[in-house]
Amino acid sequence: MSFCTLASYGQVVENNFSFGLGAGIDHVSFKDVSSSPLVYSGFGLPLSFNAKYNTTKTLHQLDFSIISPSITNNYPLKSKANTALISWNKTNLNYQFLLKINQSSNYVGAAVKAQYFYRTYNFLDGDSWDFIGSAGIHYLKQITITDKYTFAPSIALPLLAFIHRKPSLTLDEEFLDDFYNRDGILKYGKWKPVLNDWFKIEINISNEFKISKRITLLANAGAGYYFINFPEKLTTINYQIGCTASYQF
Repeated sequence: MSFCTLASYGQVVENNFSFGLGAGIDHVSFKDVSSSPLVYSGFGLPLSFNAKYNTTKTLHQLDFSIISPSITNNYPLKSKANTALISWNKTNLNYQFLLKINQSSNYVGAAVKAQYFYRTYNFLDGDSWDFIGSAGIHYLKQITITDKYTFAPSIALPLLAFIHRKPSLTLDEEFLDDFYNRDGILKYGKWKPVLNDWFKIEINISNEFKISKRITLLANAGAGYYFINFPEKLTTINYQIGCTASYQF
């Protein structure tokens, strides 16, 4: 997002706690006018961790994923003008709490998400970034195909976010002083409701294959889109696939 995390939901049993480790492919395409008029795109290889606690009526899940040149094999994002970013990092931390609707296979609840996407251009264009800490709604439908295979489409829509962006086309001395003294996060960040200069949506399809009593293979595919209109417009689209091995206690 992300957008999209390597999240999965499987067949729910009472007091089921599990954790998983995984990897995937995240294709990113974005245009950030604060640094460049060009569209940059490419892919990275995220590493992920998730922890789940499920009961017969609730679903809890914590997800963390990271794409960083110091940890994963980070490929350059390029433009059609044959320019490329020097470096980029992307981190996602998400928590979902969902309640089962009556006795159906539908779940709805809250999602709290934090996303940080940092880009380093060439010397003239400098750096650019966006941080989005959001709270919103999350809907999931759980479809049990067999006792070993579960299919679950879901959608997440943030409603309120704290957004921190590069403040202008240039990084002046006042901003740099604030930023390195750790005052810039609050000073230049803004709380905004959805559709007030920003919008974000995530769609995910999860597949869970039960290999044994305690080992489960999780596979998912997702897509995400968001835009931010301040201080200059940023538009980002990403597609993600991933696989996670999960152990149930």
